[in-house]
Amino acid sequence: MGKVGFGYDFHRLEKGKGFLLAGIKIPCKYAITAHSDGDILLHSLADAILGAIGEGDIGRYFPPGRKFTKDISSVRILGYSLELARKKRYKIANIDTTILLQEPKLTSYKTRLSESIAKLCRIPVELVNVKAKTTEGLGDIGRKKAISCYAVVLLERR
Repeated sequence: MGKVGFGYDFHRLEKGKGFLLAGIKIPCKYAITAHSDGDILLHSLADAILGAIGEGDIGRYFPPGRKFTKDISSVRILGYSLELARKKRYKIANIDTTILLQEPKLTSYKTRLSESIAKLCRIPVELVNVKAKTTEGLGDIGRKKAISCYAVVLLERR
């Protein structure tokens, strides 16, 4: 039996020297404002996995504002969700993600982002899709004040 999970994350952008996506540093003039390391791609993916197995969201296990979650690595957060799925005997069948960001353009990073997710999840890269879209100048994302990400995951019984 397959299970589908959906994840979403949204953060403010501020002036800075880059941010993390899928554990990869994206050099640019922005930084993500967050309690953790702010990796929205891994946060949305972790939430999708937790949702698929009926385990809530990352805030349940890594609540913002707590000392132990300050600057926590999103790789650790993803690893925890993957371990819970494994314990329930599920494996990833495929991942599809969409990052909403006005700039920087992520075209040259998509392959590396997919490869990083595949490595972190220990799955073939062919099972991972990363898309990036703008909001054509609309809203906080379009005004370069925010970034968001959606993730969908299909899990299958081992």
